[in-house]
Amino acid sequence: MKLNLDILTLIKTYTIRFICLLSVCSTASGQVSTDTISVSKKYNPTKTYVALGSSTFITTAFSIGLYQTWYAKYPQSQFHFFNDWNEWENVDKAGHSFTAYIQAENSFKVAQWAGLEKRSSIITGVVAGTVFQGIVETLDGFSTKWGFSTYDLAFNTIGVGVFALQQHFWNEQRIRFKVSSWYRTYDDGLFESIEGGLFTSNLARANGLYGSSFLERFLKDYNAQTIWLSMNISRFFEHRYIPKWLNIALGYGANNLYGGFENRWLFNGQNFSRQTLPRVQQYYLALDIDFSTFNGKNAWINSSLSFLNIFKWPMPALEYTSEKEWRFHLLFTH
Repeated sequence: MKLNLDILTLIKTYTIRFICLLSVCSTASGQVSTDTISVSKKYNPTKTYVALGSSTFITTAFSIGLYQTWYAKYPQSQFHFFNDWNEWENVDKAGHSFTAYIQAENSFKVAQWAGLEKRSSIITGVVAGTVFQGIVETLDGFSTKWGFSTYDLAFNTIGVGVFALQQHFWNEQRIRFKVSSWYRTYDDGLFESIEGGLFTSNLARANGLYGSSFLERFLKDYNAQTIWLSMNISRFFEHRYIPKWLNIALGYGANNLYGGFENRWLFNGQNFSRQTLPRVQQYYLALDIDFSTFNGKNAWINSSLSFLNIFKWPMPALEYTSEKEWRFHLLFTH
């Protein structure tokens, strides 16, 4: 059923993303910070073995757990492709870039902590981000429920590429992928199925797709999620009147998404439609904070700032939509 497939796809995608972020960030926390990286002055075999062993264990456990949790439940097939372009208005594609970027950056930090030189550390980050995401894409390719997405692969590559190119040429991350997602409310007014006799609401549909708790909505609600590219202004245009912590961010999100490709779904044998609600793409220009500029000598504080820098926090923002509408937000919390 289309409803079940939409829900399964959302749960699978964001369970994967949540596990990826936890595993990679937990590996790096306490050892390295976002931009003041704790670099070993010389190669340390013990640290390398610890990092390699941890990464191998995490990747193996992740692969086995993911297969047993999701893919083993559905029929397998020959490797095949799936065209998911424009699904969820491609907000999920932006999310792929964000996740791959975070994985590459933190893997790079662990490599630097172990004493690898810069070039090898960058390669380590690129390979780790690509492989981790590639495992998911490959398992998709052998499942009848999904398929290998070349678009997902392309956006994974964009994520690791944004990290690697900056680290190679600038030796720092001047432009960062970030995410914001704030709990939003949905209309609970009832509407009838196309066949008649059965009723539901936008709220019920959203709860079915995205869950109802704050954590579920944060991970899965495409109507509430925005992916950002945040640029530190002073790293490009140093001036005494430009605060070192001030960033300019470009964001992308969407609204009125009640299905993967369209706002139609099947539930309890009847068809529902919200096609009268336009699926809106949203583009943002906003101020942002670069928490890495507050780094000090305390490793735990720096790790906390590194974690905060994953997220885009409420700041003034200008919005433009695919409906050709402009809006100003004093504090953007979408």
